[in-house]
Amino acid sequence: MAKREGIDFFGEIDFIKGKKASTFPAYYFEGLIREFEDRISVNKKKLLMGQVPQENIPQFKASIERDEHKLSEIKESKPHLSQAEQDMCYKVYKTFGSKISEQMPSRSDMKNGTTDAHIEAKRMKEPCISLDNDMKKVAKDMGVIMTAGKVSRDGASKIFKIVGKLLNEPTNIEVLRRDYATNTYKLEHDSVSEQMR
Repeated sequence: MAKREGIDFFGEIDFIKGKKASTFPAYYFEGLIREFEDRISVNKKKLLMGQVPQENIPQFKASIERDEHKLSEIKESKPHLSQAEQDMCYKVYKTFGSKISEQMPSRSDMKNGTTDAHIEAKRMKEPCISLDNDMKKVAKDMGVIMTAGKVSRDGASKIFKIVGKLLNEPTNIEVLRRDYATNTYKLEHDSVSEQMR
């Protein structure tokens, strides 16, 4: 069978009866991955230290194996990008970031309460961000709805987040919010490493 063109942003693990189980792929959730890793590590130590009753060992081992299998599926579902795909994703990530920023009220507007809630809601749900060919390709691969070559800000944000996760770049949309008062994009707090993910 010929390989499907495009990037498989979602793996088999992300589908239940042919439908996506979540808006985001499993590998996007780093907390879930850490949870599996921690549970596997703790349970293996319990076995090693003889803390599991003899009669429960078979079931305990089977539980560890299930967790290991699930963790392996999640990690393997993350697409391995060729150099060309990586270059394209970086371009798409930066372009989406710029376009999303243009459609977001500034931090100054948010603080001053001058944001129009109706316009905000419209931009979030209605197509307002135009796509070039590479952006359209990624949107199609992710199953993001396009209308006349445009996506909503919510759709664009989803793409920005997933592509950012693949590239180990910030995925928090707030890093894109410009502060017109200072003409910067810097967040108000310096300790943003966790907020950015």
